[in-house]
Amino acid sequence: MVYNFSGSATAGAITKWFRDNFAGLEVEAQKNGGDNAYVALGKESDNLPAGSEGLVVLPYFMGERAPIWNSDAKGTIFGLSLVHTKAHVYHAFQEAVCYALRHSIEMTGEDLGDYIIIAGGVTQSPAWVQMFADVTGYAVRTPVVNAEANLGDVMLAGIATDTLTVENAKNGKYLAIRLNQTKRTMKFIISTMHCTVSYILI
Repeated sequence: MVYNFSGSATAGAITKWFRDNFAGLEVEAQKNGGDNAYVALGKESDNLPAGSEGLVVLPYFMGERAPIWNSDAKGTIFGLSLVHTKAHVYHAFQEAVCYALRHSIEMTGEDLGDYIIIAGGVTQSPAWVQMFADVTGYAVRTPVVNAEANLGDVMLAGIATDTLTVENAKNGKYLAIRLNQTKRTMKFIISTMHCTVSYILI
């Protein structure tokens, strides 16, 4: 069985929104030849602990598709205190997108095997890819050369029309991609509770 998860409706948009509204210094530094603003934000937040020190985000800034199917769902940032910084909020946004994918995976009730494949802009951040592996519990494979997030749609269409086998899809053959693999660490075990709390509150 092959599944294609679209991820949160705001998976990439939520970090872009954050950058555009709260990362003026990083954007200006990028314009002046510094790091890409997303890279700079990552450097500020990558060493934060799992759970963003109690900060939790529900990433429904444009409603949500699977598995909530509610276009009126709203984004929420809660648990804020004076200990939190801009880096904490950015980190919590990244975690929220990971837990949204985990929620979709859990709703299938299926074991997806040894790994999942993730494509799109998120794959440009090794730390975020690692976060997906830790939160979902699956090793994560990503295209070596950037591929758009609709890669899963292309794979399913190829399998459905017999122009691509499941085995070749797994290996990236015929799609001109090679796959890196990120294994799960134990970092996010302690933040599993945040996932449960998030979805109870919907």
